[in-house]
Amino acid sequence: EIGEAGVYYNLYKSADGKKWKPVRMRLFGTNGQDFLVKDKMPESGFYKLEVMDPSGAIVDSHLRFINGSSAEQSCVLYPQPCKDRLFLVGNLEEVDHFDVISEKGELQNDKVTFIKTGNTMEMDVSSLPMGVYMIKFEGNVLKFIKHN
Repeated sequence: EIGEAGVYYNLYKSADGKKWKPVRMRLFGTNGQDFLVKDKMPESGFYKLEVMDPSGAIVDSHLRFINGSSAEQSCVLYPQPCKDRLFLVGNLEEVDHFDVISEKGELQNDKVTFIKTGNTMEMDVSSLPMGVYMIKFEGNVLKFIKHN
């Protein structure tokens, strides 16, 4: 039996953000607890963590895009989907140029404000219309979804 403070975590992955495959199911813990889960077959794409209360109702869901090419080059782009702010965290200290490109291949940098601090890039994407975009930097390409 699960105590009142107990929650379950389910971790899924997807290449396109639409079709999901389970990575780990029904991890038990307390809300706010840290977990380390290694995907035995990592891939670039979306990872979703669902938080469920003891009754099985989903109370929170976190979606992230992971560039899984290597541990040293991996970056986390969140939240996915985003509305106003988007964060890119990874080995970014040496990176000085980022491009945001629409699905049509159009450069959107004039609609995005970039604020870089160490290994974190904060982007104000509130001026972008709803859609799918790519961030290109140092040979990396990451996708994100913008909602209104």
